[in-house]
Amino acid sequence: MEVKIIQIGNSVGFIIPKLILKVFGWKVGDKVTVKYNSTDGSVLYRKK
Repeated sequence: MEVKIIQIGNSVGFIIPKLILKVFGWKVGDKVTVKYNSTDGSVLYRKK
């Protein structure tokens, strides 16, 4: 899946499709931790 980075006020972000939210069991307002792996360039998102 490919998404586009967009401007959101003074920040940037991307839209998470509803299907992905449903699959992950996430909802609006949930907190998510973000970890970057510099070895392979991957990003891990995990619900707190």
